[in-house]
Amino acid sequence: MSAPKKIQAINGLWQATATEYHSDNEYISHSMLEDFRDSIPRFAGLFVTKTIAADESSQAQALGTAFHAFLLEPDIVNDLLVKWPEGDGKTAEVQRARKNVCPQAGNAATPKVRHVGARTIVTADQWDQAQRMADSARQHPLVRSMVDLPGYCEQAVRVECSELGKRKARFDKLFEAGHILDLKSTRHMDPKAFAKDAYNLGYFRQAATYEDVRDIAMGAGQAVFIYVATCSEEPFETIVYEVEREALALGREENRELLFELRDRQRRDDWSSRWSGLQRLNAPQWARRQSERE
Repeated sequence: MSAPKKIQAINGLWQATATEYHSDNEYISHSMLEDFRDSIPRFAGLFVTKTIAADESSQAQALGTAFHAFLLEPDIVNDLLVKWPEGDGKTAEVQRARKNVCPQAGNAATPKVRHVGARTIVTADQWDQAQRMADSARQHPLVRSMVDLPGYCEQAVRVECSELGKRKARFDKLFEAGHILDLKSTRHMDPKAFAKDAYNLGYFRQAATYEDVRDIAMGAGQAVFIYVATCSEEPFETIVYEVEREALALGREENRELLFELRDRQRRDDWSSRWSGLQRLNAPQWARRQSERE
């Protein structure tokens, strides 16, 4: 990484747990904007009328949280994670142990609830896999140097912009120089395949959101955005990517269009579907090109 001028002041630092961060609907996060992109009525149900309950975090999200903890904050893993007791759920001992972890999580091998206070509940298998993924990622010299540098881990930031409204981000790691480190678990280690996933899954919009929040909080600079992609299957190979400015510009433009549309919907209190009327359905362009070649 290059070393831009160190910026001491970081405005908008918010000491919030993951649950507190996601419970706040006043400031727009990347994931909230993605919900708006996918479906305006669902966004309204989740964050405006609140008639739709937010989904519990998935198995993959629990593994990702554990991976983050073991790699970025290994000294406080037990403050961030709690292991779900293994064993025969029919025995009184296992039932009691699971109830002690979280009575609302049930008695199945996989907990129904994923959070107890500030800690995430993970299974023993997830605990073990996340630890081995983190150990493997640390073998990458760039990863080892970055995670050992001082910075703000799992840090929430809230900012306000007169043009684009109230926005927030929760950084995996934010360095005082402005560099951003974000962890991803993936099954695709070929860079071309990961680039395709990054586009399809909105990673460039996410990176642009984080950079915008950082720039408002710290001032724009020449910092870089880094993805650390670790395979979720053995031997847990890791690749480090620096996101190109062109990709960030694309994500930023798509975000701006969504934010302007969201502001207009808020002004008009209109949460109807953007897909009214009859829509035409055709095969995707890539499939038509392939058919033409054949």
